[in-house]
Amino acid sequence: MWWWWGRGRSWLMTTAWSWGGSWLIFSTMIPSIVLVWSGVALLYHKVRICNAFFSARLFFGDLLRSLGHNLEAARYDWGQEIKNLSAPLLDALNIDIKTLSKDYDDSLEDFVASMFRFDSSHSIQIGVEPGLPDTAVLQLKPRECQKIIHGVKSRLGPDYTITHLAQAATLLALLKTDPLSQEALPEKSVIMPLPVNGRQYLREEFAHCQYGSCQACAVVEFDNLEQFAVDFEDKVAVIDALVRAVEVTKKSYDYWLSKPFLLPLGLAKDNFLSALLESSESQPDGKTVPIIASDGLNDQYIPKTVSSQD
Repeated sequence: MWWWWGRGRSWLMTTAWSWGGSWLIFSTMIPSIVLVWSGVALLYHKVRICNAFFSARLFFGDLLRSLGHNLEAARYDWGQEIKNLSAPLLDALNIDIKTLSKDYDDSLEDFVASMFRFDSSHSIQIGVEPGLPDTAVLQLKPRECQKIIHGVKSRLGPDYTITHLAQAATLLALLKTDPLSQEALPEKSVIMPLPVNGRQYLREEFAHCQYGSCQACAVVEFDNLEQFAVDFEDKVAVIDALVRAVEVTKKSYDYWLSKPFLLPLGLAKDNFLSALLESSESQPDGKTVPIIASDGLNDQYIPKTVSSQD
């Protein structure tokens, strides 16, 4: 048994290495010196900044779906590879950035201000030393998911989704795991940044094949935490708190995702944040806020009208 290892690279408009694939090809040597291929594995490794989880899911989904149609070796006109690169994000937008006006400036200022308010947000102290993450996986059966979906839409309305519920549940989990004193509750808030799949703001001919990072941004702020810090042994109180948090979440989602310039706003925010973190004045403080990472794609397959629990 032996294997051959190879690597591929992709360069996205800079000299920074963004992703690579390591091919592991397994074979068996037999006496007649004929190689019998027993399998091919692709180990995918990426740089988090250049290829977010949205990008990884999109890339591998297309890869697996198209694999059966491309088993024969294709011909390539070498020297034309640059034509296959994704278009620059600002050139692929649905809107013309030259038309951005005061609404964009005000929204950018609003979002950056929320970043500075993050210092006063209730958060979890995780330290600054390197370490391995703790991982917990919650598995729900399809029937259980259907009951949750039905509960959200029947109680709150067809425009509410399980993503809104997950955001609200994350807030309550934070308050349960790291509770605040009664005196601190009125003064504290929880500020949760949201990674948003920015492909919805690209023109259709570019959105389906944008494999590089394409993240817009949004934020959900929960104030008056005393309305969410309930007795977590009281099921009725927990449900009422979830409903209030879901309503705040949906209002924030609707506010930010309705802005057609959310992707360039996110790029401007990232540039500002990168410069801030690079400065000598920026030091890690070991605090973090749990976030929900969902682009809402799961909600596209959920009907707005649910007639019964079945």
